[in-house]
Amino acid sequence: MSGQSTPSSPFIAHPHEVPGDRDLQKRLATLEYQYSQLKDSYEIDKVKSQAIVKRLERDLEHRSREYEAAVSDSKLLFDENNKLKRELRELADNFEQTTGENRSLRTELDAKTCKLNRHLGEFQEIEKRLEDVIALKDAELRHKDSELLRLRDSMREELALKSSRIDELADQLRIKDSQILEMRERNVHIDETKARELYEKECSNQLEYIRELEKKNLELSNKLRTLQSKQDYVQVLREEKATLSQRLATYEALETEYEDLKLRYAAMEQKLGDWPLSDPPAIILNKCSVLESTNSQLSQKNEFLRNELARTQQEVVDLQSKLLESNDRQTALKSKLSEKDTENTKLSNNVKLLTQEIQFLKDRIDNVTEENTMLMKNKGVEAENAQKFEGLVALLESYKQQLQSLQSQDTGQKRRRSELEQPNGAAQLAEELKRKIDENNELVRTIEEKNKRLVQLEVEVKKLGSSGNERGVRVLELRENPAARHERVTRKMLEKLRQENQQLVDAKLATDQLIPKTVYERVCLEQDQLQEEIKSINKRMTRLREMFSSKVARFNEIVFLLLGYKIELLSETKLKMYPKFNRDSFIQVDLSRHGSKKGHLLDGDGIRVKLPAEAGFQKVDVNNLIRFWVQEKQQPCCFFNALNLELYDKGQELLPS
Repeated sequence: MSGQSTPSSPFIAHPHEVPGDRDLQKRLATLEYQYSQLKDSYEIDKVKSQAIVKRLERDLEHRSREYEAAVSDSKLLFDENNKLKRELRELADNFEQTTGENRSLRTELDAKTCKLNRHLGEFQEIEKRLEDVIALKDAELRHKDSELLRLRDSMREELALKSSRIDELADQLRIKDSQILEMRERNVHIDETKARELYEKECSNQLEYIRELEKKNLELSNKLRTLQSKQDYVQVLREEKATLSQRLATYEALETEYEDLKLRYAAMEQKLGDWPLSDPPAIILNKCSVLESTNSQLSQKNEFLRNELARTQQEVVDLQSKLLESNDRQTALKSKLSEKDTENTKLSNNVKLLTQEIQFLKDRIDNVTEENTMLMKNKGVEAENAQKFEGLVALLESYKQQLQSLQSQDTGQKRRRSELEQPNGAAQLAEELKRKIDENNELVRTIEEKNKRLVQLEVEVKKLGSSGNERGVRVLELRENPAARHERVTRKMLEKLRQENQQLVDAKLATDQLIPKTVYERVCLEQDQLQEEIKSINKRMTRLREMFSSKVARFNEIVFLLLGYKIELLSETKLKMYPKFNRDSFIQVDLSRHGSKKGHLLDGDGIRVKLPAEAGFQKVDVNNLIRFWVQEKQQPCCFFNALNLELYDKGQELLPS
């Protein structure tokens, strides 16, 4: 009908229709309308049925999933039931094992108590023996103390006498030194050959003196050997100290065993806390009453053992104090021996210094002779002055010979005067004494005249030397040269050492028990220096301790903030760690437990964890964490981090929402 226009009426469209067709068409239209309505309703019902089918399919899938979940849950429940049954059997076995271990621990504790009682008896016997030995030693030391006091009084008296004698000798020595200096100033320009002879004589005298010192040194060494032979009782004290140290070592071993037993007991208490309540309350109450009674008995035994332990510790402290007293006495004796050794070494050092002084004097003589030969080679003085100088030297030699002859005559007369012994010699001795005094006065006057003449000649010699130097010969000398400085220092040191050596020789000749004043002052000075060093060292130690304690506290704070654990050292191999998120729990680590395999840092028994039984913290599976991270992976740090995270989660769960 496309392309044609629709008629305006049915008659025009169908001009030849019969009148009954219109009804049929109406009926057909109604039927078509009903058909379309039915078709629409069918479509609607079909859509509804499809939606219902889809909903039913979804319900079916959901029910099937629920069924599968229920089946899997039933399987899990069955597996958990079997697992719980196995754990129940294991707990029963563990309970039997722990009861057996408790019995063994009781037997071990009984054995330990018996052993401690035996050790107590042994310690009492040792204490009695030590008391007897200490009483004997005290008696000996009191006797020796009285002897030493008497010796000290006698030494003080002799020291006073010696000091007065030393003062007198020092005055005489100063007089002699002044005389020697005067003689040296007068005899400056004597012939070098005579000076060499004098030095050689002095060296021979020094060698004889050194030999005498060596003999005295040998005598002192023999006396030191006798003193060392008298120290036999020190060996007895050392043996007693060794036995006591062995006893203390056994005591410390027993203490370590006791600590291990306490740790095992704590671990068993933790295991008992982790067990479920499988038995009825009546049986559990009966078991608790039995355990409480046994615990009270064990606590009483523990208290008794602790009292015994404290008493034995007090006895050990008393024994240690007695040992310290004996050690102090031993150190005092050793200090006396060391003082004797220092005196001996000082004598040997004096001998060495004297030999060095002799060698230095020899070198000095050689240098003087070389300088004189150089001066003789470079001399440009006129022959007239040289003749005058030689004449003056000859006059000096003659005056020196005259002085020596006068001194020899004086000494010979003194010797003859001492040898004269007559029964009626009082008047003769007086006359002889008067005559000799007059002769001595005359000799003194002649010596003074000769000395004046020597002074005049020395002035003339100095003038000649100055004129010779002005005419062409100049001798340069550095007053502050190293040789002169060394000579001054060595001269002062040698004078001090000679004085000390003389005092030592006088003291050793007088008695072997005296100590010279200079040695005592030097030792006191050294002791004061050592005490000052000890004070400074103690101050440094206190400062270092304070600094170390502050640094350790700061380090523990940093570790606690960064890693979440507060660390407390129990011993060299044991430490206790307190987690940040539960202050009531702690972890005890034993670094000495390395495990059976090579390279393992810890084993399962090296870590013990104590968690509180309330607030749900007992649900943290510590054993599983230890088994996985410590035993399998060998990563204890991961175990500590995992445990800290578990404690943090449990703490967050307990917080109010």
